[in-house]
Amino acid sequence: MIMQIKFGLPFLINQCGSLIYFYSLGEIPAHIMSVSTNSLTLVVTMITESLLFGEKMNARKLLGITLTIVGIGLVILENEGSK
Repeated sequence: MIMQIKFGLPFLINQCGSLIYFYSLGEIPAHIMSVSTNSLTLVVTMITESLLFGEKMNARKLLGITLTIVGIGLVILENEGSK
């Protein structure tokens, strides 16, 4: 089952994401990490389904991705400003 590309590739991407998450827990403040992780999960899912399964990226999805990334940027800027 792992050898099939439609299962194996998302599994591999997920495992890489888990490694990055656990590494980041020690490097980034928890309040930024939780916001970023929860938000980026949706972004990565939309991009992956578009690339692997041919789902169309419409304006609404692109707007959602853009707003999510802007929101994460604002959280990071706010954290930098409070130091």
